[in-house]
Amino acid sequence: MTSEKHSERTSGLLQLRPRQIEILDQLETYFFAHGYRSATMEVLAQNLKCSKRALYELAPNRKELFTLIVDRWAKRIRWLGAEAEARHSDPRRRLAAYLQPGVSESRGVTRTFLIDLRDLPQARATLEQHQRERMTHLKGILDEGAKQGVFKDVHAHLVAGICLAGIEKINEPTFLAQAGLSFSQAFAELYRLLMTGLEGK
Repeated sequence: MTSEKHSERTSGLLQLRPRQIEILDQLETYFFAHGYRSATMEVLAQNLKCSKRALYELAPNRKELFTLIVDRWAKRIRWLGAEAEARHSDPRRRLAAYLQPGVSESRGVTRTFLIDLRDLPQARATLEQHQRERMTHLKGILDEGAKQGVFKDVHAHLVAGICLAGIEKINEPTFLAQAGLSFSQAFAELYRLLMTGLEGK
C-alpha cells in the first residue's frame, strides 16, 4: 500500500472501494486543472469515464465533490508531512520534511482551481483550517528547534503567523500571476525564505 493510499484510509474517507479512490484521484487532477464551475456532473462523469451514480455516491453535487477533493488534498499534505517528519530527529530536517508535501502535492494546482476554491465558502474554509493546523504544527517544530539551539532564538508564534499570512497571499491567484509563479513554486520560495531566516544563512 502506498503512502497516499494509506493516507486515504486514515483521513476520514473510510470504507472506500478501490474504484472510488481511483475516481477521487481523477477528480483531483480534473479540478486542479479546470476548477469545478465549468463542469456539470454529467461532464465530470464523461471525463472520468464513470457513471453519474458513482459520483453521487461520493457527494450530492459538484460543489460538494470539489470541497471533498480540497479536503482530501489538504489531509494528504498533512499526513505525508507528519510521516516524513517522523523519520528525522534534527529540527532542520523535520521542518524541511514537514513542509515539502505542501510543494510536491500542489504541483498540478492552477489559477482556475484557486479562483474556484476562493469563491466557494466551504472549500475556502476547509483550506484555511488546514493551513491553521499546519502553522500550529510548524510552531511546535520551531519551538523545539529554538530550544535545541538549532534555529535562531525566534518568536515561534510570530514566525508561524507571518508564514500563515504569506500562505494566505499565495492563495490569491492575481498575486501569483503578478509574481509569475505557480502555486507550488510560491510555496517553495516561502519555505526557502523561512529556512534561510531560521538558520541565518
